[in-house]
Amino acid sequence: MFRRVWYHVSGWGGGRSEHRSSNDGLDALYGWHSVSGALAARRRDLSRARLLVRDGTSNAEQAVKAAASAGVPVESVGAGALERAAGPDAVHQGVVLLAGQLPLIDVSPEARGELVHLASALQAHASGPVAALALDRVVDPHNVGSLVRTAAFLGVSVLLLPDKETAPLSPVVSHVSTGALESMAVFRLSAFVRTLTVLQSDHSAELVVSTLADDSVDVATHHAAPGSILVLGSEAKGVRAPLASAAAARVRIVPQPGAHGTHVQSLNVGVAGGILLHTLQSL
Repeated sequence: MFRRVWYHVSGWGGGRSEHRSSNDGLDALYGWHSVSGALAARRRDLSRARLLVRDGTSNAEQAVKAAASAGVPVESVGAGALERAAGPDAVHQGVVLLAGQLPLIDVSPEARGELVHLASALQAHASGPVAALALDRVVDPHNVGSLVRTAAFLGVSVLLLPDKETAPLSPVVSHVSTGALESMAVFRLSAFVRTLTVLQSDHSAELVVSTLADDSVDVATHHAAPGSILVLGSEAKGVRAPLASAAAARVRIVPQPGAHGTHVQSLNVGVAGGILLHTLQSL
């Protein structure tokens, strides 16, 4: 069986600093999409949850109805209380949900049962060639949120993360993903490289790695096998060399004619991931 755990921000490094207020250990999800996504998915622990609403805002009535359906109590508060809960820079749209942290599923390469269940999940969730998105040392929460949003839009609902050097799945990630994170199946892999390579060798999950290596091919020419995993690395470090070497396919985005005359030499990982996912899902 999977080991279901809850992340702790202190255990995952990287990313931009974020506001942390005294919310009794609860995440402060802000903005209508994140709040409604969490209330609809009900993957978080809602036993101590409460919805903070500023009366008169455009989303207040919808939020109250969604909270009532999920059995979450509602508190009518002012703008100051919302800012204290979510942070002064949060675009909260008049609603903040205090809820338990997002559950993750731990998978170890030594646990055969966990690998089998993950492989089954990849097949069950696949709506196109790419069944999962794996992020290798992507530490910016805005990039992670953007990639999750794009993945959900393109039919990918499984996210694979390393247990180190990754952005915590904070309210910022949920907000940037417009709530898509709330319904994503998220697996945390110990021994990230080994776990992915075992999935490929023993469970037919083809690894497609984004890289600028000399032997990489134009992504527009690669037909990914059903149940594939697209692996993206951070802009600074890229995908780890052993993982790139072990991958069944190494792909890149080829610039259009005339692009070499500009100063733009690379793409943000969030943008590149969107192009790669759309191309692979369309072939």
